[in-house]
Amino acid sequence: ATVKVLVDPHSPDLSMTEFFSLHLLLAVPNPGPFLEYGCTDESTPTDVFEQGIQVVNGRTALPPGPGWGVKVRDSWLKDAASTRYPPTLIHV
Repeated sequence: ATVKVLVDPHSPDLSMTEFFSLHLLLAVPNPGPFLEYGCTDESTPTDVFEQGIQVVNGRTALPPGPGWGVKVRDSWLKDAASTRYPPTLIHV
């Protein structure tokens, strides 16, 4: 904040990172004017959350609710697969 650098977190897809970025922007003293939102293609599921971040006239607010303010749909979790990231390299 003392060097006047604005914070603009990178959140390129429809995932929890958008919620994390929104919380971060509202917690730092030097938030940038932008929240990267929904920059994704057809391969990204859009039915993950009960309610995503609501953007109206280019503005948004923290979602209501406990924690990050987001609830993952039970129906999506039921069919979700677990993936280790980054992939573990196996040396033979």
